[in-house]
Amino acid sequence: MLNGTITSPDLPPQENDDDRTEINPNLHKKKSSDTEVDLASKGSRLLASFLDSLALLVVVYPIMHFTDWFLFLDQIVESEFVWSLFVTSIFVVAFLFLNLALLITKGQTLGKAALHIKMVDVDSGLKLSPKQVLKRYSVFFLLGLAPMIGPIFSLINIVAIFGDKNQCGHDIVAHTVVVNCEAK
Repeated sequence: MLNGTITSPDLPPQENDDDRTEINPNLHKKKSSDTEVDLASKGSRLLASFLDSLALLVVVYPIMHFTDWFLFLDQIVESEFVWSLFVTSIFVVAFLFLNLALLITKGQTLGKAALHIKMVDVDSGLKLSPKQVLKRYSVFFLLGLAPMIGPIFSLINIVAIFGDKNQCGHDIVAHTVVVNCEAK
């Protein structure tokens, strides 16, 4: 008996719920067409996020500017929080319009696809479930909206990548990791 579990050569080791947050050490060693799967660098993840933001601005800003959405929102919304909620919802719709097909089929956004990186399940190395995608992006988009403490949550989310597992807060919550993938 080791740590409260029975070990036997005939039985596979029991998985602990705490182990779910650990990155599978074999994930780095899995072969895919004779190449090793590696975690994406912090720099490539940052650049992919920048490219995603740029794509959103290119789509959303002209629409909001030329349709007078900014003036409309200023007239109907008095609360800064509600204004932020409206603008964020517009960006979320645009994000889904630009990225939903890639997220579902390949675990990528436009920025990640451009840099040949993708999101996978931390345990299996397989593509994300819809629930994981929802968790990952809910944390990413919604935590920043919390009045007064939203920016602190956003900073903690991002700074978490400097831990030993190379995961942001949204990766930890959704049990995901971002890896390099082959260019096609």
